[in-house]
Amino acid sequence: MIRGRILKNWEEGVGVLHRLDSDEGLPAATIGPVRICLPPELVETLRPHVGERVSVLRTDDIARPYRVRFCGR
Repeated sequence: MIRGRILKNWEEGVGVLHRLDSDEGLPAATIGPVRICLPPELVETLRPHVGERVSVLRTDDIARPYRVRFCGR
C-alpha cells in the first residue's frame, strides 16, 4: 500500500488533484505525484475540484491549520 505524506508546518502540496480516498482509514488526496493525508473536514471541500489544480498548505495556526487554494483547470 502506498502511504500518504503528512505535511509539516508551512509545507504545501500543489498540483492537479487526481483523487480522494483513504490511507489506512485516514482521508488522503493525490495531488500531482504526491499522496497527502488530510484532516476529514477538507475532503468535502476538495471533492468538487478533482481534476483541477489545487494547493493545500499546512500552517501553524491552531484555529485554521490548513489553507486550500483552487487554481482552476
